[in-house]
Amino acid sequence: MVSLCAILTFNSVSCQAHVKDTGRVNAATSYAQLPCNDNQIQTSYDTSSDRYHSYKVENEVCSTASPGCTRDFVFTTMVSQVQFIAPTSEATPVTDCKITILDIPGPFGEDSIRTSVNQNQYSITNYTRKDHALHPGLVTRTIIERNDKVIVVTFGEGTGRFPGTNEKLAPKTWTGVDNKLIEAVSCPVALQSVRAKLKYLPNLEIASFAKRDISKAYSDYPKERPDGYSIDMRGNQVINLLNSPQLMTTLATQIIDNCKTVSLVSFGLANTDYAVLLGLMPNGNVQQFECLEPGQASEEQVWGKKFCF
Repeated sequence: MVSLCAILTFNSVSCQAHVKDTGRVNAATSYAQLPCNDNQIQTSYDTSSDRYHSYKVENEVCSTASPGCTRDFVFTTMVSQVQFIAPTSEATPVTDCKITILDIPGPFGEDSIRTSVNQNQYSITNYTRKDHALHPGLVTRTIIERNDKVIVVTFGEGTGRFPGTNEKLAPKTWTGVDNKLIEAVSCPVALQSVRAKLKYLPNLEIASFAKRDISKAYSDYPKERPDGYSIDMRGNQVINLLNSPQLMTTLATQIIDNCKTVSLVSFGLANTDYAVLLGLMPNGNVQQFECLEPGQASEEQVWGKKFCF
């Protein structure tokens, strides 16, 4: 029979007195009540233990003023890759009850965690398993919306080794994970924002909005940024846009600043070869490509230059 303490262990802090200073849950606990039925994890911790520690880290992901920045989208992005829920480079999708090997440097073991996904609460919880250097402990990452911002909140607690170091390093560790998530969210949000701004213009229709590989066209393109976006449009307003360098620069900069693999954005008139190209220059600015004179043409395209004849 499952004891009342075992039930309370997972629903109330009133049972924490039954947890020893080692951080081990009372033996009466039923494994069937543990997330994913994993008997190597622990869900409750003795706050009076010398090893007890907790921390909270928050970072803004995006502003809801930007189309596409929603709690749903950010959570979906977070669970799309393990590196967005834990300090690892693993890019596989997050699934409920998944085990991930973190392999923290040192002679501690594989450092495995078990992840429980709570989609209704927009959260995941990573539980350390017995071979983890910081066991027992947990980290919950929740996506919230507050004051027109979507925020990722990381809460950690446990009674494992190095409690002081754990609390001290938490902001740097989890901000690093958050930055990966922010980068993954920033590009699609920026692209959707640019789409929305173009659709707002009267008498203009987006014919295509396509990502392309520019590395083959330009040998001297900015390294680590082999991608470009071609935006082809139709309608009476297109020519006005193509004659508005400031607006095109603003839109192109929004894409390039937020999409870390993109270095070129072109705005063109659909079904023609007419296009204005804007790219990231060595000085860090986004600038319009200059036209080559007929006598300057060469077989190889030069970054920052284009054929206009």
